[in-house]
Amino acid sequence: MESLVVDRLSADVVHLNSHKISTLTPELQFSPLLAKLFLQENYSLTTIPPSFFRHMPALLVLDLSHTHIQSLPPSISMLSSLEEFILRECSLLIDLPPEIGELKNLKLFDLEGTEIMYLPKEIGKLRSLECLRVSLSAYADDIKDKTGIQHIIPRRTILKLTKLKELSINVSPEAEWWDVELLEAIMEDLLFLPDLRTLKLYLPTAKALQQFLKLERYNVPIYSSLWNYRFLTGHCEELPLSVQLDTEESFLKLEKRVKYMNGEGHTDEMAELIRDARALYLRRHWTIKKLSMFNIRRLKYCLLMECNEMQTLIDQDDFCEQKTKSSHSEDEVLGSLQYLSIHFLKKLQRISKGQIGRNSLSCLRMLAPHTCPELTSIFTECLLHNLQNLAEVIVEDCPKVNCLVYLEGAPSSNGPFLANLRRISLIDLPELVSISGDVCIAPQLDTLLVFNCMKLDHLSDLEIPRGTMAIKGEIEWWDALKYRRSTWESVFVQLKRDGSLMDQLAEDTNSLQHFLELEMGPSFPVKVNQKSSRDTKDDMEHVDELQIDHNVDLPKETAKCLLKYIMMMAASKERITKIEV
Repeated sequence: MESLVVDRLSADVVHLNSHKISTLTPELQFSPLLAKLFLQENYSLTTIPPSFFRHMPALLVLDLSHTHIQSLPPSISMLSSLEEFILRECSLLIDLPPEIGELKNLKLFDLEGTEIMYLPKEIGKLRSLECLRVSLSAYADDIKDKTGIQHIIPRRTILKLTKLKELSINVSPEAEWWDVELLEAIMEDLLFLPDLRTLKLYLPTAKALQQFLKLERYNVPIYSSLWNYRFLTGHCEELPLSVQLDTEESFLKLEKRVKYMNGEGHTDEMAELIRDARALYLRRHWTIKKLSMFNIRRLKYCLLMECNEMQTLIDQDDFCEQKTKSSHSEDEVLGSLQYLSIHFLKKLQRISKGQIGRNSLSCLRMLAPHTCPELTSIFTECLLHNLQNLAEVIVEDCPKVNCLVYLEGAPSSNGPFLANLRRISLIDLPELVSISGDVCIAPQLDTLLVFNCMKLDHLSDLEIPRGTMAIKGEIEWWDALKYRRSTWESVFVQLKRDGSLMDQLAEDTNSLQHFLELEMGPSFPVKVNQKSSRDTKDDMEHVDELQIDHNVDLPKETAKCLLKYIMMMAASKERITKIEV
C-alpha cells in the first residue's frame, strides 16, 4: 500500500482507477485541496472506511463506478463541495445513507446499474441537482415489510429537485410495484421540473402512457419540450430471446428513442409518442402488418424484431390514404429514415409493395434484414430508384432470397442503380443464385462479403464493378465460381474457418456500428428531408445540456459541437495536476 501513498501537498486530481485496490486504508492521505478522485474499476473494492471522506472539504468529483462497494460511509456528509458523484454499475450497492442529503452542491448523481431498494427522503435536499440517474431493484418492494419503508420513492420528493435537466429511472420490467410508484411518485412531479430536457422512463401500461401524454405546462405537453428521451412502453415482461444482439444494446442508447414491446392494434397514444421519435425499437407487436401504420415523420433509426404479422413496411395504399387525409406530399412516408435493421419477422415478404412515393426511404443508408424466412427479394424497381443514398446492405439467414433484385419486367432505365452503395454482405442464403440478376448496381462498391451462399456460382461486372477493393468469402465458394473469376482474383480475401470466424462475421454484420461510422465519415449527398436550419439552431442551443452515456457514439453534428466545447475547456487556465501511481 506504500506505493499508493500520495503527497498531501501536491495532488488536486488523483487517478487510482484500475489499480486492483481492495482496501482503502489510512495510508492513503490526500491533499486538503483534492478536487477530483477517481477510484473506478477497482473490482475488489467492497468497503469504504467510516471516516474515509472526513478530510476532503474541496472534493468536487468522486467516481466509484464499477466497484463492488455495498454501502456508503457516514463521512460522505463531509463532502459539502461535491458536484459530481458517479456510482455507475456498482451492482452490490442497494441503499443510500440519509447523510446523502448533505451534498447540497451536488449537480450530477449517477446510480445507473446499481440495485437501489429505495430512495431516502433526504434526496429531496439536493436542490442543486441537475442530473439524476438511478437504477431501482426489481425486488425493491420486498424490503418494505422488512424495514417499514412505506414508499420506494418518497412522495413529493422529485418535485423538490427543480433544477433537474436530466432524470433517468431504470426499472426492470419484472418490477410489479413500478406502476404504482410511477403514477403516485413521479408523474405529477414532472410538472415541477421546468428545466427538464432529458427523460428516461418505463411506461408499462396504457394508463401510464395516457397520463404522461396529458401532462402539460402552460398548455404545452411536457414531452414536446424534451430534447432527448428514452421511453420503454408496453407490457414488457421478458420472453426468451431468440438471440442476444449487440445491436439491441447499442440501439437503446440512442437519443429520442422509444422501445415499444408486446403491443396490439393501433393506439392514438402510442402513435403520438412515436410520431416525433428519432429512434424506434418495435419488438413483438402482435398485430402490425406494416410499419407505415404509424405516422412517423422524423424517424432516423428503426429496429424491428419479432413482429410476426408484418408483411411489408410500406405499400402504395399508404399514399392514397395520405392524399385524402392531408395536404402533405407523398414523400412523407419514412422519408427521414436512415437506418433500418430487421430481425425475425416470420411473414415479411418484401420491403415495399407497389408504387410507393418517389422519396419514400430515400434517405436510407443502412438496410439489414436478418432471419426473415418468407422474404424473397430486397429491391424492387421502385426501391432501386429511391435508394440512391443507400451505403450498405446486409442480408442474413433469409432462405428464400434467390436474388436481391426483383423486377416484374424490363427496368425503365439501364442504371446504374444504388449509386452510393459501398458494401454488400450476404450470409446464409442457401437459394441465392444472383446478386442483382444482371441489373447494373453499386458502381462504387468497395466490399462484397459472401458466406454460406454456395448456389451463387457466378459474378457479373454489372453487379460487382472492377474497382471493388475486397471480395471476402470461403475458399470453397471461390473455387466453385464460374465465369471470369480471374477479374477479381487479386482482391479476394479468404474467410478462414477457425475460432475467430464467428467474431469476424459478427463484426462485419454489426449494422448499427457501421452506420455510426458512416455518420462520422464523409457524407453522401442527400437530396431530400434535410435537417432544417431551425432544428440545427435548436441543437446548438441545447448542446451544453447533453448528458452523454458511456461508450455511445454521437451524431456528427453533436460531436462537432462537443469537440469545440472540449477544446475551449482545454484552453482554460484551470490548474489540474494528474498523479500517476
